[in-house]
Amino acid sequence: NLFSAVHCAVYQGSAHCLELLINKFGGQAVAAPRDSSCGLLPLHVEASAGSVKCARLILNSVGPELAGLETTDFGRTLLILCAAVNGQCNAIELLLEWALHLACQRRHSAAASLLLNWIESLGNSDTGDNNTSQS
Repeated sequence: NLFSAVHCAVYQGSAHCLELLINKFGGQAVAAPRDSSCGLLPLHVEASAGSVKCARLILNSVGPELAGLETTDFGRTLLILCAAVNGQCNAIELLLEWALHLACQRRHSAAASLLLNWIESLGNSDTGDNNTSQS
């Protein structure tokens, strides 16, 4: 198995298992490992699998920078693209919220305004099924 225990917990959506790992080894040790094949961080796995509760645990335990929010995998794929190509709408919404957080933190008001508009439009068009792709 090329995935670490952290990757497996996130892939399976096991927030409880992930929380145990964070409590045992610390958030930074849990957020940092890349798998050996593609360089996926646990957040990349979350973006593909849609384990939003796990992503929140990682992001809240170490913050966006240490969690790798802006980090690409070895193929240079961003998290939001991982979520988009896998139809993970809940993950996309979470990533947009964190992008808003970063834009505000860095005082980029135009970017924050754009993100607020997107987030608001997502809330207005919610169909209740956030993890299915539209064809």
